[in-house]
Amino acid sequence: MERLESSKEFTAHSMELKFFHNYFGNLGGFMCDKAKEYAEKEKLPFLPSNLQVALVNLAQHEKVYFSLTFLEQKSWFARRDSLKNSYSILQSLFLSIVKQEHKVSTSGDFEKDGELPENLVSTVCFQLSEFCSARLECISLYIQMFKTALAPPLDTLCEEVKLLLESYPQKFPHDCLRNIQTCISDELTALLALLQARQDIFKWNYTGAIYNLDDAHEVLLKWKPQAMKNQGSSFRGSFFGFGEKLSNPTSGLYMWMEKFFQTLKSQFTFYFYEVLCNTGSSDEMKQMLSKTSYDFVSKALLHIKKNDFSHLFLILNTSEQSTTASDHGYSLPDVSHLNDPTCVQNYRVMLALPHTSNDHVTHIQYLLQNKTDELNLEKVVSHTSSEDSKTYFCAQIDHKIFIIIVCNGLRGDKDSNVTLYLNEVLNQLKLRKIALLLKPGNK
Repeated sequence: MERLESSKEFTAHSMELKFFHNYFGNLGGFMCDKAKEYAEKEKLPFLPSNLQVALVNLAQHEKVYFSLTFLEQKSWFARRDSLKNSYSILQSLFLSIVKQEHKVSTSGDFEKDGELPENLVSTVCFQLSEFCSARLECISLYIQMFKTALAPPLDTLCEEVKLLLESYPQKFPHDCLRNIQTCISDELTALLALLQARQDIFKWNYTGAIYNLDDAHEVLLKWKPQAMKNQGSSFRGSFFGFGEKLSNPTSGLYMWMEKFFQTLKSQFTFYFYEVLCNTGSSDEMKQMLSKTSYDFVSKALLHIKKNDFSHLFLILNTSEQSTTASDHGYSLPDVSHLNDPTCVQNYRVMLALPHTSNDHVTHIQYLLQNKTDELNLEKVVSHTSSEDSKTYFCAQIDHKIFIIIVCNGLRGDKDSNVTLYLNEVLNQLKLRKIALLLKPGNK
């Protein structure tokens, strides 16, 4: 009789294992609707009914999470439970099932000499409670990124992501949870790489930026086939189109990370354009720029020609640089020689379009030293020079990097051609659009 009961327990364990593998295989592959449908239809007599309800809810919450719709602002008349609250409730439910299963197992008569397999339900539910805890931390991260507009420095945010990556995935190691463990590890790996690449570019760390952009790209390539699947014949009306195909709602997070990556890649090619030119041919550079989502260099040269600009400069404040060199062939200019004509005290000309002589250094020095307060207030400042009949416009990208436009002729402070171009470039370089994309209504 005992052997028969034990056989039934082994059969139940096997069926439970198969159920969990199928369910979490779908959930970890961005197929939240399929996971939800599977949990609703597969009624196993061995599984607690409240667990199957919890798994249906988990699939729904994951769909909302990956769509980023939880970041939408709630109107005063449309009250909705926050996703954080939903995961907290689900976490409590999983823990209550653990207690429930513990009571059942301790009251049974079949725990003899390790004959029975683990209490699978209890193990999985406990680890799912840790998964819910990880989701709560991740939600807080995205909300924080939206509020801070991804403005550097991002050291604190990077440390928080790194801590999550080092701790949480190891807390749900069961084999049947491998897919969701991999999913959250990939997500945090890509997010950390993107944030660190943002930091590296801000710090003018050429090598670090390359490595982190490559790490992010590797995860995004892996995610793309899964995240971008179309959902059957669903359609939505687009603003300028008729019946645009509706992409998988769970692709929201992937799409945001992809746009974040593409924007950083564009920024990287702009900031390090001169060193990249030294490593590749003219044709290779044209090909590289053509693959960027926003070609800063080509657009700058177009505006220079179209609007009678003379030059564009990127200026780096090197006073806070801890080192004057990076590895793998890129060296930050040594600013110890103040007689260097491209060096204005603690500022260095990092990019000049087109390549130029050093006739503008005096006027650049005047702008950076005498317009500091206005630049810190994110104002576009100007300076006219009657001796060479040129007007200099300057804006601060961040507290270390400045962009300067030199125009032929004497122009007004609010010349529309200059201000429109600078505002467009600043929006791209400051990643304002990427931060706003965290709010789905702005896509």
